[in-house]
Amino acid sequence: MATATAESTVPEETAADSTRPSAYASLSDEDYLAKVEAMEAKVDDYKQKEYATRQQIYGMITDALLLKVKALPLAADVWAAVAKEHEGKSEMYVTSLRAHLLGTKCAEGADVRKHFNTLIRIREELATMGSPYPNNEFSATLFQSLPESYSTLLTTLSTTARMTGHLLSPEYIIFAVSKEYDRRHLSQLSNGDSALAVRTDPNVECFNCKRKGHVKANCWRKGGGKEGQGPHQRSSKKGKKGKGGNNNSNSANAAQAKADNECAFTTLALEATQPDAAGRNRIEVYDSSATRHISPYRDTFVSYTELNPPIPINTADGHSFSAIGEGSVHIKVPNGESSTDITLHRVLHAPEIAFALMSIRRTNEAGYSAVFEKGECRLFRRATQTTIGRILLKNGLYQVQHQDVAAAVGARKGPELRLMNLELHRRMGHISQQVS
Repeated sequence: MATATAESTVPEETAADSTRPSAYASLSDEDYLAKVEAMEAKVDDYKQKEYATRQQIYGMITDALLLKVKALPLAADVWAAVAKEHEGKSEMYVTSLRAHLLGTKCAEGADVRKHFNTLIRIREELATMGSPYPNNEFSATLFQSLPESYSTLLTTLSTTARMTGHLLSPEYIIFAVSKEYDRRHLSQLSNGDSALAVRTDPNVECFNCKRKGHVKANCWRKGGGKEGQGPHQRSSKKGKKGKGGNNNSNSANAAQAKADNECAFTTLALEATQPDAAGRNRIEVYDSSATRHISPYRDTFVSYTELNPPIPINTADGHSFSAIGEGSVHIKVPNGESSTDITLHRVLHAPEIAFALMSIRRTNEAGYSAVFEKGECRLFRRATQTTIGRILLKNGLYQVQHQDVAAAVGARKGPELRLMNLELHRRMGHISQQVS
């Protein structure tokens, strides 16, 4: 029995040796085993990558599509089936999806973040089917999908973009509107039930001032919960500035700063959180309702003092930013074919606004008068009765655009800044010091 067993094992070993490929016939058993193990490791690595690829695809497709492709043998086959499913859809489906994108609206008071996520998902689905949705069309879709309460913000965004030469990207629109939504949401949470009572019962009477429409906790008058926080009653109602008066239609919306020196100006000076494009135009808007000169251009200051703490400024539409410095600024005022060099003093530096604001009220206090007529703002010195500037009306605002110069060193301090000022002084010529 033992002999039979020994005889039966010899042919098996001989057969095993005969199945070894001829290329490995000369290898020892140890070398042959090492090569086989290396091949098996490669096969295992391939299988792991194959399974990982399939799992990645499975996690990105719908359950219905998963049932169709899970029986396919290779990951390449699965991907080909997925691509065929999405890219092979009819034009009618693409048209229907575009119509769904255009027809999706955000209800008043709804979560705009969820609304934006829905629009982005539909846009991405269109792109996977070979029908991309361009940025300019998507920006327009975002605009028209928002409720009426965001119309002021959207108008401000488009006007500011047009004046500064920016293109409104979908990402920036989503950022700005989401920021406004968060501000409103937090404001509603902080106001609590008292704010709700004011909105739902306009006949409620304040125990503090005896007026209707609010409660004592929200009363702006002396003794109220929000004493001194109401809209500033403009002193300009007592009289008109200049011969032609103020053109309120160009600066009806004003903002107030919670500081001794109040800063009221048009809400078109919305904070410019979108990065500025290289080589932008510098814009100066002459505003009859502004109570201070304000500029975002740090390099134009010839003297500068940091404000600590900064002056907070709140616009009428709820936005806020800060003036972080104050100083003197040289500007060129167009006067027909020539221009007049003047120096403005006590100019606030607010880097977050989109363009500079020149206060007609401040120039009036410095001995200059303004006349608004025939589509232009004429500035003249009262002492000599000479015209020093003519600013044309563009897009509803009296504005001046200057081509931006090479990168300035306005953020520097010390001797380098003084050398730069001397160089600028020589280029511009003598600058009048009579405007304060």
